[in-house]
Amino acid sequence: MILGGDTQPNGEGPAPQNPQDWVGRTLGKYQIRSVLGVGGMGVVLRAIDPMLERQVAIKVLPPEFSEDENAMRRFLAEAKSAGQLNSPHAVTVYEVGQAGPVWYLVMELVMGGSLEDRIQREGPIPVAEATRMMIEACKGLSAAHHAGLIHRDIKPANLLLNDDGDVKVSDFGLAKRARTQTYQATQAGQIVGTPYYMSPEQCESRTVDARSDIYSLAATYYSLLTGQSPYEDRDSVMQVMFAHCNAAPPDPREIRAQTPEACSLIIERGMSKNPDERYQSMEELRSDLEAVLAALSGAGIRLPSRSGTYSRVTPAASSSPSVAAASHPDLHQSSSVMASPSRKSPLPILLGSVAILAVLAGIATLVQMNRGGSTGGEGGGIPLAVVDGSG
Repeated sequence: MILGGDTQPNGEGPAPQNPQDWVGRTLGKYQIRSVLGVGGMGVVLRAIDPMLERQVAIKVLPPEFSEDENAMRRFLAEAKSAGQLNSPHAVTVYEVGQAGPVWYLVMELVMGGSLEDRIQREGPIPVAEATRMMIEACKGLSAAHHAGLIHRDIKPANLLLNDDGDVKVSDFGLAKRARTQTYQATQAGQIVGTPYYMSPEQCESRTVDARSDIYSLAATYYSLLTGQSPYEDRDSVMQVMFAHCNAAPPDPREIRAQTPEACSLIIERGMSKNPDERYQSMEELRSDLEAVLAALSGAGIRLPSRSGTYSRVTPAASSSPSVAAASHPDLHQSSSVMASPSRKSPLPILLGSVAILAVLAGIATLVQMNRGGSTGGEGGGIPLAVVDGSG
């Protein structure tokens, strides 16, 4: 294998120092086409697998990574677990490779950017869309948890969008290493990574389980709804970590007042300091999110007063759909529009009544006139005709 430039054959030479120098080279069988991004966990490249004519993403790990035996062992074990995941909402891992001192991870290429990119470009995401994204992330993370894999680094930057706008969870197998490096400063004094989505147990270096990912996903939901990271008003990394461990969960309504209360309650529970008070599984969190999304879309809301039938929610003209549909706990009862029984017009009834009264008045007049004639009033009445049956 040849990496190109001053790199030695078979990949024995050093990796390029400048990420752009990877472009045009080969790494294993992969032909490097462009740089997708650079971060604390290395450089991400877009490449072509010439055997399958398939585009892939390659994450080249930092050189110091391979020097840490424990980190490498952990990385390989978790990359193996990630490679066994089978979920449409988790980025597929194709291969872990080594070229001399260079270790790399070959993954499915997801070209829609990350949710972090979306927030930076457009700001807060509409409630229904943000909720749908979180449901899809729950599905990917649920598959990982069932496989015994905890992500440990859920944040908007690690939730990618494919061409159809579907969410895919990325960076399995790298997350634990990313956590240990999050708060380490580089030689230039820069912080690698961010603590804005870390659970209290991560901040305190305690043992973590799947509920740590639930905390981070709830924190991510807050960011999608507000366009801001939790506790980003704190002045330092240490204050952010302190807030994660001690401050009340942030309320998105303080940033976007029209956010449904149900969304705030989900974030409040998901970001509970005590793991026992959070959602206990991704399925439980997903169930609440799906209830919110159903209310927002107005589809499939069961009406207790009309068993077996469904009705759509029609928001008030002065409110946005998200506010009218999800701001009340009893939305499925109080906001549903039920068909009113059909009513006949009252006009025909009134006309009929008037006609009957007119007939009765006429009969009464004739009777009175007949009575006047039978008493002998002269010329005063018109007698009723009497038919003599004798002829």
